[in-house]
Amino acid sequence: MQLKCTERMAGRNGSFPFALPIKNYNDLRGDDVHVPRILVVVFVPDTLDLWLEQSEERLLMKHCAYWLSLRDAPETTNTTNVTVQLPRTQQFTVDALRSMMLRIGHGGSP
Repeated sequence: MQLKCTERMAGRNGSFPFALPIKNYNDLRGDDVHVPRILVVVFVPDTLDLWLEQSEERLLMKHCAYWLSLRDAPETTNTTNVTVQLPRTQQFTVDALRSMMLRIGHGGSP
């Protein structure tokens, strides 16, 4: 899993654009890897003090995370970054992670 963080949350048509460095894009794409890879982008509040609340009982992270598999993503001629679209329907939740692990366990993709 490649984990990224951003405070930008503006999206259209049910997805959020995210500029991913070309090295990370190339590391995440392709199906010739033993362990499937995904991109997870955490959207956080603009104010740093609002990102996390932590105590001995809990760790609370504000806003939401979305995931994307770049397994079948095409090669690109870009040299600095590639803007990917994170579907609003793909929240990175406990249930989403369980489903991914079941699919991978049965030989599928995330």
